[in-house]
Amino acid sequence: MSSKIKFLALFAAISLFACSAGGCKKDVGKQESGAPTVSDNSTSDQSADNLPENQKVSTKFEDTKLGKYKYVWGDEFDKDELDLTKWTILSHSNESTDTLQFELGDENLSKVFKIENGAATQIFQRWYDPTNTLIQYATSAHLMTRPTMSWQYGYLEVRLRMSFRKDGNAIWMVSKNALNANDNAYCGLEVDVFETLASTDSVTPNIHLWYKDGRHSDYNGLVMKGEPQKYTFTNSYNLSKEFHLYGFEWTPTEMSMYVDGEKYWTLDTTKSFDDDPDTTVYNQPIYLMLSAGAFTPQKTWHTYEGDVIDNTSLPLDFTVDWVRLYQDPNMKGTQLNLAK
Repeated sequence: MSSKIKFLALFAAISLFACSAGGCKKDVGKQESGAPTVSDNSTSDQSADNLPENQKVSTKFEDTKLGKYKYVWGDEFDKDELDLTKWTILSHSNESTDTLQFELGDENLSKVFKIENGAATQIFQRWYDPTNTLIQYATSAHLMTRPTMSWQYGYLEVRLRMSFRKDGNAIWMVSKNALNANDNAYCGLEVDVFETLASTDSVTPNIHLWYKDGRHSDYNGLVMKGEPQKYTFTNSYNLSKEFHLYGFEWTPTEMSMYVDGEKYWTLDTTKSFDDDPDTTVYNQPIYLMLSAGAFTPQKTWHTYEGDVIDNTSLPLDFTVDWVRLYQDPNMKGTQLNLAK
């Protein structure tokens, strides 16, 4: 055997040993323009046994919360496709003229929304549209229950992981067009369980009132004068890899927000926070929306100077492990409205 053949045989043997010991990566080639890049938050590693529990999808289930609320509705996202009896994906509003929101039925939705490994992920990423040079970004439209479910009173909990790289994410609910809503209501209700508001370590709740005559008031603007109470994570080093619990408790007398079981914000709904004395506006059915986003250059409003997303931090992901709604059947006024 020649020395050249011997060398090639030895090289092949060494390569085979290295692959069997450490694994070899396949050459997957370049991604097509517009396809999402998988970030370091990919759900593909969520089942790894060596990860901390708060970095993995959880199978733990509780049928009772806060000692009195019983499980009545939810989704574990344990199927490979969206449950259309519970959700749709529609645009409620798009405040960025440089961002596309793909809805259910759009051929590009699979590039910005996926369900795998027991979690649903919305992706915010760079996007190039040859037909519209103004477009720079894309994401999925809102994951919502407008046509399928609305509720009044109880405890909502979402286990969620976010990038926390100046995201513009939210868990929020509105009364307008909700199932069993009063179409003649003179004021609509919006509950923001949180918005990330381009923060890298905190979430901020809020309550908005939208009056039919065009007036608008929000708790953080009127009461907190633009300095709202928020929840700040004490250790944000691995925040982009961690799942956390975001909760909202609603009774006839108060609304409260939770993070990881800690109540950190409460609104007394027996009193009005603006100049309208009618407190019945806090008691009307609402539907749920889960939204991924960012503060882009063309967004119509901004939260602070310098909140514009850094393109090198993209893509951003918003990964929902599960959504669970609990209610107390003995609480007067409780509603759970499901589509027939």
